[in-house]
Amino acid sequence: MPKEETIEHRRAKYLDETLKYVLNVKAGDKNNFLIKDVFMLNNSLALKAIRFYVQNLDALKDIYVIEDKVEASKIAGLMASAILRFRPLVPIKGQDECEEIEDNDCNELLAVCHGLYICAAAYLNGIQLMKDFMAKESFDKWLKQFMYLILEREYSAESLIVIFETLCVTVFSNDIKQEPLPVARFP
Repeated sequence: MPKEETIEHRRAKYLDETLKYVLNVKAGDKNNFLIKDVFMLNNSLALKAIRFYVQNLDALKDIYVIEDKVEASKIAGLMASAILRFRPLVPIKGQDECEEIEDNDCNELLAVCHGLYICAAAYLNGIQLMKDFMAKESFDKWLKQFMYLILEREYSAESLIVIFETLCVTVFSNDIKQEPLPVARFP
């Protein structure tokens, strides 16, 4: 009989798939380097983030007496909070390789994209809807405002959950939810 997949394993698969996308994003004020040229995933910090997520998920289930599966927006918000806390993308050489590295928002981008991906995966046509959303002109504004919130304002796991729930209601509202969340390819 096959062994049941754990929460940690599922979160790691989603994180890995999102990471493939984020590492290929151009960064810097002049878009002069790919994130993967300067940053890499620290597996220890990623594991800490996933374990922190699981602890928060268990607490959330206890507080709100949730016995069934948790909504995608809650998973997205809790994981985003964990990624932002442990910052698993670190400089490859452990030091500044360019002037802008300390200002790089790669962990914030990872948190947002991972949350977006989790939300999209909950819907039958979610990946296509996510690609369509990311292709719109309004996506850049949405992303900049979200990044501003994370970088410059106070936020909590709960506020991130609300943002991802709003995203689900607006972007994916006409699609059909699917169970369990499959791991598809990030655009």
